[in-house]
Amino acid sequence: MHSQLTTYVALLPVESPSPRRARLQRRRAGAAVLALFLVAAALLSNACRRQPDTVLTIGVVFPITGDASFWGKNAERGVRIAADTIADAGLLGESRLELVVEDSRSTADGAVSAARKLIDQNGVRFIVGDLVSSNLVAMAPVVSRESVLTVGLGSTPKLRIAGDYVFRTWPSDDLQGRAVADILTRQSSDAATIGLVFVNNEYGQGVADVVSATWNGEITMSEAYDKTVRDFRGIVLRVLDADINWLVLVSYPEELPILLRQLNEAGYSGTVVGTETFQNDDILSNKYGFDVFFTLPDLERPSSVATSFRDAYVARYGEEPGVPARPAHDALWAIAHGISAVGADPQKVRQFLLEVKNLEAASGILSFDKHGDVLTPFLVKSMTAGAEVQSGWTIDFSSEPDRAIQ
Repeated sequence: MHSQLTTYVALLPVESPSPRRARLQRRRAGAAVLALFLVAAALLSNACRRQPDTVLTIGVVFPITGDASFWGKNAERGVRIAADTIADAGLLGESRLELVVEDSRSTADGAVSAARKLIDQNGVRFIVGDLVSSNLVAMAPVVSRESVLTVGLGSTPKLRIAGDYVFRTWPSDDLQGRAVADILTRQSSDAATIGLVFVNNEYGQGVADVVSATWNGEITMSEAYDKTVRDFRGIVLRVLDADINWLVLVSYPEELPILLRQLNEAGYSGTVVGTETFQNDDILSNKYGFDVFFTLPDLERPSSVATSFRDAYVARYGEEPGVPARPAHDALWAIAHGISAVGADPQKVRQFLLEVKNLEAASGILSFDKHGDVLTPFLVKSMTAGAEVQSGWTIDFSSEPDRAIQ
């Protein structure tokens, strides 16, 4: 019986909807499609309106290749750690930070080209870098003319008057030079014969000029060399002939080990005084037949940010941060704090940086003077012939924020 009923029902004729009902169904379907279309269009419109506000692009210019690439790659690592920390902390609110890294190729022309590309093609209003003094000096007119706030790591005293939109998280060479002169004053005797050997660029000349102006005694020898030189035996002979017993070396990590080795091989027995470039495993792991003093910015002052930075760096890269990593981190860190406080307006961020005091950062505490120079104390370290590195004393220049330009 059930089977017959099923067959019977299946054979019943299907009733067609009336013309009126069909029109009503079509209208309802059309209305539903139109509603979906309007919702999708509204969502797309909102997304398009929000997109420019959610991405904040900041340019980065460092020497990834060339003579200064040893420093540049390390600095880039520091910036990337900063970017992750900024994102994790939500420092920029709903904005997403995007870094565009350009290689200055360790040259002034390369730095200018990189800055122009970031400004013209990427539309950036903030730049981190460069760390080579001559490169940052060359970039300064470009970024100042375009009102692009730039926080670099250059050290030449010339940057104090390079432009209103140029800051730096690496201390000026006039402080480095005065720290070197402080070593000579404390450690050498009245009978000392002082020699200067330095790389012939903004960095080397800047430190050498300040040492010459600050040291109260006589400079017996002063010689610049081209940064491409890798054989220093001629210079070493002139050092020995002049009977130099206190030799100031202002060099880069690429050539400094060669120069020290050739001094050692020639039997130099005086004292060598250097800068932060001595803080290098390739140099400190060797034993020399002469004493070494060197000075470097105190970039490891205690702070919660410094501890977090160090831990994050070691976790990611499996080694301790190199010398420029902390100030490179702090360049982006300072910009981000400015944007967080006053918005992404370079002029307002500039004013924020001039007024900010004691901002916790990877290098400890961050403050700038009225010229955009960071205020940093210096450490003195020493290596007695054949011994391990020893810490010496601290030289604090922070009480002299308005010192005269050298």
